[in-house]
Amino acid sequence: MPRRAVKEFRFPPISIAPKSSEPRRGSISRQESSMGRRCNCGGCGGRPSVASFASLLAGNDKKRRPFCDDTKNSKCDQDAIKFIWGCDNRTSGPTSLETIKSTPPWQHIGQTSTGGTGCLIASTFVLTAAHAIVGGDGLPYSDKMVFSAGFSNGKCALGSRWVNRAWIPTQYKKGSSKEVKCYDWGIVRIDSEIATPSMAFDAIPVADIKAKPIFSVGYPGSLTQIMWSTGANQKVIDDFEDPQGPGGLLRTTLDGEGGQSGSPVYIFQGNTRVIVGVLVGAPNCAEGANWVALINDDVRGKIKAVIDTGTTPEGLKHFVFKTDVLPPGCGTTDVLETGF
Repeated sequence: MPRRAVKEFRFPPISIAPKSSEPRRGSISRQESSMGRRCNCGGCGGRPSVASFASLLAGNDKKRRPFCDDTKNSKCDQDAIKFIWGCDNRTSGPTSLETIKSTPPWQHIGQTSTGGTGCLIASTFVLTAAHAIVGGDGLPYSDKMVFSAGFSNGKCALGSRWVNRAWIPTQYKKGSSKEVKCYDWGIVRIDSEIATPSMAFDAIPVADIKAKPIFSVGYPGSLTQIMWSTGANQKVIDDFEDPQGPGGLLRTTLDGEGGQSGSPVYIFQGNTRVIVGVLVGAPNCAEGANWVALINDDVRGKIKAVIDTGTTPEGLKHFVFKTDVLPPGCGTTDVLETGF
C-alpha cells in the first residue's frame, strides 16, 4: 500500500518550571488520592506560585485543578481541533523516563505514528481510536505504523514497536454523528512484547461509571511532547446507545484536543484503574462535551477475542502492516488526517 502524503506532526515548544520529585514506584500520592475541586474560572485567576507549578508536574492523574485565568478559559476552537469548555483542567505528567517506566498510568501509555494516543491492554496489544488507524477513506494512513511506548520529549521510556496488524469495527466510517463515533475504537498488535504491566479494561454499567469521577491521559498536540492528564473531578454528562447496533457513547466534561485521540478513559475500581472507553473528540464547539466510545459487553467481547486468538471476530475488520527487521525510531512524525 503506497504511503499517502500527510502533514508533518510538530509540537510548539513551551517553557515550564522544573519538575518536583517523582512519586515512588507503585505509590499513590496524597494529591492523587485527593479528588480536588471543580474550578469556577470566574473566581480563580492569577498566577500560581512556583510550588504550585511543581505540584502540577509530579506525575499524578488525580491532581487538583491547575490555576485558571484568561489564557486557560473556554478554549474551544473547532478549526484548531481543541475542545475545552470553561477551565482547562489538564495537568502535565512526569518527564522522567524512569518514573514513566515504573508508575501507572504513565507506564501503559504511548503515542502512535499517526499522531494519536494508545494504551497497552496486553503485552502486545494497544487500544486506541479507529481514526488513529485509518483515515476518512477507511484505509490506513500508511503501510507502516509505530507505537512509541512511554514517549516523552523525543525519547521512549519503554521503546518503540512496529504495528503488524490492526482491527476496527466494521460499522466505523467517515462522519461525526454519534452513530459513527460510538464505533471509533480500534486495537493494534505490536511485533514484540513490552515489559510493563498492561492496563485493565472492562464493560462497567453506565450507571456505575456516572457515579464516579473519570480520568484520561494522552498527548495534547498543542502542548509539550509529554503525557498530560485531563485532571480530577471529570464526569459523564449523559450517554447514547446506537439503536441500530451494539455501539455506545459517553458525553463527558473531559478537555481534549488533537493528539489525545485514542486516550484511555478510565475509572477507579478500588485502587485499580479500569478503562471504560476511548476518547474520540467532539463534532463542534456547540456540542459542549467530548465524546468517549464506550466499552460495553459487545466491545469487551470483541477485544478479548482478538487478544486471546489473534483472529478477526464478526463485527471487526483487520489491516496488515509492513514491519522492518530493525526497530523503528521513537516519536511521531505524521498528523491524523481527520484530527481529534
